[in-house]
Amino acid sequence: MIFNIESPRALRLAVLLVAALAAPCIHAQNLVPNPSFEEVADGTKEKDIKSFGLVDDVTLNWSGATDVSPDLFMVREKESKVTAPCNEYGHQDPQKGDFYAGFRAYSKSPKLKRSYLQVQLTQELEKDQMYCVSFDISLADLSRYAVPDIGAILSDRKIERGGTNPILTKPDIQHKSNKTMVYMDGWETVCGTFMGTGEEEYLVIGCFGGDASIDEEKVRRPT
Repeated sequence: MIFNIESPRALRLAVLLVAALAAPCIHAQNLVPNPSFEEVADGTKEKDIKSFGLVDDVTLNWSGATDVSPDLFMVREKESKVTAPCNEYGHQDPQKGDFYAGFRAYSKSPKLKRSYLQVQLTQELEKDQMYCVSFDISLADLSRYAVPDIGAILSDRKIERGGTNPILTKPDIQHKSNKTMVYMDGWETVCGTFMGTGEEEYLVIGCFGGDASIDEEKVRRPT
């Protein structure tokens, strides 16, 4: 979700930050482990959070669903590419705690591939039980584009897709109007409901629309 913004090609993308997942939930029980990305691998030091693509290696429970690892941002005194609130994609305070994660939703450069956030739930969903699913996102300030088709899917198995091709499917959860996600000045909640089949145990967040069908919108850099 973060790339070197000094490169012109790195500006040709939509980067979405994710914080404080509040669901899936049943009776207010959160089934998402490490929902605000605060828990990291043993031995991880503040100085280690300084480069892109660290979710796979550092964040407990979370991983990418393709070979492109999402990024992890952290509040720390010494600035780096991935500090919060100021980093190479702009400025954004965490919604909660000291961490947030990010994924690349879209790019017109064939060299910049999308990324997806994936987590195993603490238990399988129950059959015929309605679940609330929500997560908070924010478009990075220096994204050149904003896109629709942002959402989440629930799966009965871990997605371990080799390579960097996007995951193209209809999300189980997305904004009711599938609007273009342009909000930068804070966090916007995406939420919906899902009827469990008794088999789902993985949650994946990202952009699931095909490049040819996405109606991207150019956005202006904040002043």
